[in-house]
Amino acid sequence: METSISVLVCGAGPTGLVTALELARRGIDVRIVDAERKPSQLSKAAVLWRRSLEVLHPSVPVERFTGHGRPVHGIQFEANGSVLQEIDFGGQAGRFPHGLFIPQNKTEAVLNEALESLGVQVEWGTKVKDVSSCEEHVDVHFSGGEQSRFSWLVGADGAHSTVRKCLGIEFPGAAIDQRWLLADLKLVEAGQEDRIRMFLSTAGLLGLFPYGNGVWRVIADAGPIDPETPRVDPTCENILHILRSRSGLDWTVEKARWLSEFRINERQVDHYCHGRVILAGDAAHIHSPAGGQGMNTSIQDAVNLSWKLAMVIKNQAASSLLTTYQDERHPVGAAVVEGSGRMLRVMMSRNPLIRFFRRWVLPYIVGLPPMR
Repeated sequence: METSISVLVCGAGPTGLVTALELARRGIDVRIVDAERKPSQLSKAAVLWRRSLEVLHPSVPVERFTGHGRPVHGIQFEANGSVLQEIDFGGQAGRFPHGLFIPQNKTEAVLNEALESLGVQVEWGTKVKDVSSCEEHVDVHFSGGEQSRFSWLVGADGAHSTVRKCLGIEFPGAAIDQRWLLADLKLVEAGQEDRIRMFLSTAGLLGLFPYGNGVWRVIADAGPIDPETPRVDPTCENILHILRSRSGLDWTVEKARWLSEFRINERQVDHYCHGRVILAGDAAHIHSPAGGQGMNTSIQDAVNLSWKLAMVIKNQAASSLLTTYQDERHPVGAAVVEGSGRMLRVMMSRNPLIRFFRRWVLPYIVGLPPMR
């Protein structure tokens, strides 16, 4: 079997799209596949931070993203109907906002448009069934019977990565036995739409993140749960009760766009590089959404990996350059897993002392200049 294409990217979420885009613009022949039949229309990840916008800018001008999102100007802590602390992220940030609230499906659409402009199309509904790798190439078996050979394979196929499972790579970590609720709601007269709103309640965490035009992402801690309990999506009435009871404000929901329950896992593979198969994004690390670092960490994985892989393929660098991807990105992933987990546990703890800290101390610590 002859090698058909230099790189196969498995997964067409943000990680896979950025990987394929960065390789293609450097002249590398790349193929990208995804098991889903079509792009997801769910909003999923909600924010692009400044660093991600900066590293993407050479491939996708920041204005293509800002046209679909709303800049983040600060965070506001509230309790019992009162504002505890308002934190400004710094006003005018120049060309790159501190952060940009933008639904993931919009981010993916912008990235896909840029990729298609380079002549690369995502092959939707194409499932990887098996992977075998040697020193010279990677053989991939697809659904439908196709077998193809590639020089490299990038597994960017998410938390349940088929690529990772085919190679028998362990994904050590743990699940957090806590129920979380998510909703994208169009609210009536919800207030300023330029900042995150965090409500500190004894009943649990409530966070609101503005997409603009009255639409908000709502995330709420719904308490401990047996991991064997099936997931049940909340109703709009459930979310409205949480909004009102935890904020002390009289919200009105005009329309519910998405209602979902999710659980959190904290996991990371020990090694990102496995010969000619390389893992990136959620295939390599998953963690709490606290801090909004998931998609951003994954995008930065992809950018770091792609220019190095391109140089190796072009014989402009030895394959040992790829070890720096592991050296540089694995510690970042580990820090995000640890940091977001610590933040999450503080916010969901029922311990009276931690509740006191969260309600009376945390908002003011976060507001100090060194913490901003």
